[in-house]
Amino acid sequence: MSTNQTSPYIIGTRGSLLALTQCNQVKDELEKITGKKFQLKIIKTQGDMDTSRPLWQMEGKDFFTKELDHELINGTIDLVVHSYKDLGSDRPHEISLAAITKRQFPHDILFMRKDVIKNLHKKKELIIGTSSPRRIFNLEKSLSPFIPYSPKITTKQLRGNVNTRLKKCADGDYDGVCLAFAGIERLALNNDSIAEVKLSLDKMDFMVLPLSIFPSAASQGALGIEINSSRNDNNELYNLLRKIHCDKTQYSVSNERKIFQQFGGGCHLAVGISTRPIGDNILITSVQGTSDNKEVSSIISSNEKPEIVKKNIFIGVQSDKED
Repeated sequence: MSTNQTSPYIIGTRGSLLALTQCNQVKDELEKITGKKFQLKIIKTQGDMDTSRPLWQMEGKDFFTKELDHELINGTIDLVVHSYKDLGSDRPHEISLAAITKRQFPHDILFMRKDVIKNLHKKKELIIGTSSPRRIFNLEKSLSPFIPYSPKITTKQLRGNVNTRLKKCADGDYDGVCLAFAGIERLALNNDSIAEVKLSLDKMDFMVLPLSIFPSAASQGALGIEINSSRNDNNELYNLLRKIHCDKTQYSVSNERKIFQQFGGGCHLAVGISTRPIGDNILITSVQGTSDNKEVSSIISSNEKPEIVKKNIFIGVQSDKED
């Protein structure tokens, strides 16, 4: 690759609404900070094309990255913006992680239709849409006491992009749906993106699930930006990307991913892991789920020195102000 960047840097991305939204947000931030030009190239992945089965039932791995990896290695794109939780620990040696963006909200968020909430006193069972083994186990085990009248919680398979999942819930296929809060926040920050899901959101209210009981997927909420390891540009692109790197987020997600691998890793793993800084030098990690047919439930404290984040665990926003 040329050491003189005269044309825009090409960002490889999946074509889903959320992927495009978060890539455009990274693109805008990079252009503002660096003065350079970036543009998006949409690349279809196996995970996007096959939504008929849960990921853990599909053969192979790297369902959302293989095709992007191929183009990055071949030099047809310059960088890729990933939801970091989609990146496995065994990455191709030709690819390097250049930056991890600041993570605001690692939490899961539960949406329920307003008509369901109104009639909770009549409901003995709630059907929650998700295909994540982690969410399946933790929602069915722990969500009921958080819901008025404590109905039984049953999960039902739900895959597809965020707008598809919200619409299926709004249309009555499910009583509720559990999603990553960070994805919803990114959609809400873009007028065009939020317009795509507004009709569905108008029919719902929500609760943000506490990380201590419902820890997220390891590194959920953070974006990982990768480049070609052998790129010959005197580290120009790498140095540009480091301008949006967050050391504080790296502390937390590295700890989560380390613990995740201790359980064996993989999309079939039904364990949630969330790390957050407490005080001046401690990381607190909640681990909840099941592994090797045994229930896992622990709070782990480790000494680190990340920058402290002061924010509430629960975030409340009126649903009619989502857009």
